[in-house]
Amino acid sequence: MSILHIFVPELGFEKTCDWALREGGIVKIGTSDCSDLPRADQTILIVAASRVLLTQVQLPAIRRNKLREMLAFAVEDKLLAEPDKIHVVAATLSPISLQGQETAVAIIDKAWLRQQLAHLQQHGIHPEKMLAETLLPSLENQAWSMVWDG
Repeated sequence: MSILHIFVPELGFEKTCDWALREGGIVKIGTSDCSDLPRADQTILIVAASRVLLTQVQLPAIRRNKLREMLAFAVEDKLLAEPDKIHVVAATLSPISLQGQETAVAIIDKAWLRQQLAHLQQHGIHPEKMLAETLLPSLENQAWSMVWDG
């Protein structure tokens, strides 16, 4: 299975996209015009760390199907943004109740995200997943992980 990773820089897409195409190991790495990106079985966006806030919130007693709708309100006190202007994803939304527990969440500006997705869709690219670059290194318990770019 081939996987295309596309890096979304802090300021968003311009004319070119940085990418990595993996099939087992990394096969190709490059920078291309967004219309010339290689095709793959799966496409994953890697979003600049500065665009994603990772935090924890305590979730209220609520049904799982309603939880997705109210996540933006659960983080409202941690942000200056209005709940309808952000996209929030919980690390886990298992069928088991998470009520009363701290849950990890990722928060991103909804308008910026829509703009990046629209840019890719203009070029026929429809990503299945999105990850914050902060979460890419493997993390081990009681150990430091560091990423150095240059």
